[in-house]
Amino acid sequence: MSESQSEVRVEVAQQPDRADVERIDQGIESYILEHGGLDAVRPMYLFAREAGRAALGGIIARSWGTCCEVQILWVEPDRRRTGLGRELMARAEREAKARGCELVYLDTFTFQAPDFYRRLGYSEDLAIAGFPGGVVKYHFSKRLT
Repeated sequence: MSESQSEVRVEVAQQPDRADVERIDQGIESYILEHGGLDAVRPMYLFAREAGRAALGGIIARSWGTCCEVQILWVEPDRRRTGLGRELMARAEREAKARGCELVYLDTFTFQAPDFYRRLGYSEDLAIAGFPGGVVKYHFSKRLT
């Protein structure tokens, strides 16, 4: 080690300094922009609502190249099992296809909706066990035709 360098320590932070978190975020974002074209990521927001009312459900997603990631699908509890989630997903898939996407992918947990996505034609690509209470995290994908 040179005289100008000090010993590097790796520490675990339960309550990290916000500046440290921002530095790491900005560092990876700069690297991806330089090498991966992150500037081509297009956000996608879909909301289901009755006229003049707050959203009853929605999807937050993003497309990048020929792929679309569904990050969040949420529906009001009293509107679940009414077809609203299915309608939101169908609309998101149409939007993804209009953007040139060929694949939609997402993650979900056991306590969320893995069977819902299976019924919509999504394939289970990965299952990760080891979470408390026997919870499993799933990765699903679907090719758009």
